[in-house]
Amino acid sequence: LVGIAVERSHESAEKRSLRQQIFDVNQAAADFFARRLKDAPSALEVVSRRGLTEESVAALGLGYAPPEWDSLSNTLLRRNVPGDVLEKAGLSLPRENGGYYDRFRDRLIFPIRDVEGRVVAFGGRAMGDVQPKYLNSPETPVFDKGKTLYGLDRARRAISDAGFAIVVEGYMDAAIAQQEGILNAVATLGTALGQTHLEVLRRYAPRVVLAYDGDAAGAAAAERSLPLFESVEMDGRILILPS
Repeated sequence: LVGIAVERSHESAEKRSLRQQIFDVNQAAADFFARRLKDAPSALEVVSRRGLTEESVAALGLGYAPPEWDSLSNTLLRRNVPGDVLEKAGLSLPRENGGYYDRFRDRLIFPIRDVEGRVVAFGGRAMGDVQPKYLNSPETPVFDKGKTLYGLDRARRAISDAGFAIVVEGYMDAAIAQQEGILNAVATLGTALGQTHLEVLRRYAPRVVLAYDGDAAGAAAAERSLPLFESVEMDGRILILPS
């Protein structure tokens, strides 16, 4: 109507936005990790010990990052994924002498999704005594951990229906809670509950229940969070759990 030609070709990766390229490469990485899980007895043992069912594993898209230094990077590079996109997605790190190596190695992988169900990042649990025990993707053009809650894509309808969200401490806690029918449970991602998290949850319900670990550290973390609720005019509660 105004005489401006609109570019409508979406076939070339070079012409797509960086955000879309990252969404695409994250989904490819999630598929790669999921395929590797069945051949990872150490990761399967952790899953079994924590009580996750095969149905939950499939629904959550859990996976395994192999121990090799560049297994994922080389797989995606062979598919013509640009190396700088792997780096900007937080999946790979550049080698000093050229090439890339994997950020996640020998870890149980939890895909982290936005509210639309798109994979925006990953959380990885170490199999041995490697530190850190839990490793998240760095912040990227599609991932801000201060605004992201694990499991919200699956929990948002239940939060609205129940009128409140339950916030737990880790993705395994949220996964188990949802599996056992506590469908309005979500988790922060290695950070304390922040004001932006509450602003996100306020879109779905006016109340948040903090269900942190029953030890002293968990109680202290919950208590520190309470002043935030006044700042966003939400009802905050603490669920007291047995130690």
